[in-house]
Order: sequence, then structure tokens, then C-alpha cells
Amino acid sequence: MSKREVVHELGLSWHQFNAVLAKVEFLPGWVPIAMLLSDHPGIYCLVWQFKAKDNDDPSAEETLQYGRKWLVSRYATEDEIVKTAYLAAEVAMKHEIMEAFRYKGEQVFHPHASVNALGKVPLVKRVEGQ
Repeated sequence: MSKREVVHELGLSWHQFNAVLAKVEFLPGWVPIAMLLSDHPGIYCLVWQFKAKDNDDPSAEETLQYGRKWLVSRYATEDEIVKTAYLAAEVAMKHEIMEAFRYKGEQVFHPHASVNALGKVPLVKRVEGQ
């Protein structure tokens, strides 16, 4: 059995998971945070933490913001952890873009709209030439 198979069979320790995340870098002030799920000991959680202004109140000071939680199995490989961190950063940036994007002064892509609210929005058919 190879060394990789042994590590994979036993899973990553909390220390090993954090060691991989410690090598991940993104934008200044963006930090990947590792969390343990007390009710699921075999699953770790990865979240990006960063400072940003509230897009609904641009005059407010920057506050700590957190991306969504990404679950990572303790059996994940280093590649899977790093690629999950990348996807988490990408989704967090898209979230920020959706909040900041305006058309005619209005936010048109609101990432906090619930799926139930979105389901109630009437579908508008595209009109040719507009």
C-alpha cells in the first residue's frame, strides 16, 4: 500500500487540513478559515473571511464578511482541498459582484433573495430587438 493510500485510508487530521489551508492565498485580507462540525466529526468546513463594505450601505465602515460554508471530507486529497478553496473564493467574489452590480441605480442580481421569493417572480419573455 502506498503512502498516499495510507493517508487517504486514515483521512486527514485537523492539523493536516489546516496545514493545507495555510498555504492558500487569495486577495489581501482574505483568509480561508477551517471549522470543525461537532455533529459530523468526519467533515471539515472551509469558509473565506474578508473585510468589505456593506453593499446596501456604502457609507458604513468595512466589517468582517464570511462566504458560504463548504464541506470537505477528512478523506479529501490536498488537490481537492485547494480546489474547494478556489471554488469557495470564486463563489464569494460572484456574491460580492451580484451585491454591487446596479442597473439604473437598482440592484438587479440579489444573492440574498430566497428561492421561495424567486419562485414568485413572474417570468418575462424576451422581446426581440430590445
